Amino acid sequence: MNERYNVVNTERTELGRFAIRLDMVEKDGREYPFSFVQSGDSVAVLAETEGRIVLVHQYRHSIRQNVLEIPGGSVETDGNPEETARRELLEETGYEAKHIMLLGVFYPSPGSSSEKCWLYHAVCSICKVQQLEPLECMNVVLVDKKELECKIRMGEFVHGMGLAAWLMYRLAGEEC
Repeated sequence: MNERYNVVNTERTELGRFAIRLDMVEKDGREYPFSFVQSGDSVAVLAETEGRIVLVHQYRHSIRQNVLEIPGGSVETDGNPEETARRELLEETGYEAKHIMLLGVFYPSPGSSSEKCWLYHAVCSICKVQQLEPLECMNVVLVDKKELECKIRMGEFVHGMGLAAWLMYRLAGEEC
């Protein structure tokens, strides 16, 4: 089943860092509105240093909570996802990726967003000073792998990209 809608009309509204797109689509001779967030690609990095996972604890205004996450950010238009992953890891944590590997790509919410996320695993070496943007308030937290899994089970680690990266990391090398 590879059904596509016929787009009759498109409206796009810029709202800060997001664009909302409203398409009028035709199906079976009728028109229906379909809206979604039109978003660029993003990256997230499951980083390790000395056998511990590098997390950031930061405030997220959209949910009015501080959450644990893996570092990440937006890929610039025509940007390179791996370079973005390296840069975001360094800026947000101060850790530099010595080795980096693509874990996989996924769409966090394809029913409401066009965002495509590139997930990486990095082994880090050097720790430098964070280079945070004005609205970024985060602390670096190092946890061992068992502790991360405990935080996942206890509902203390709920970052979607982080959960997807951890799953892909754990399944790496296994055959289907």
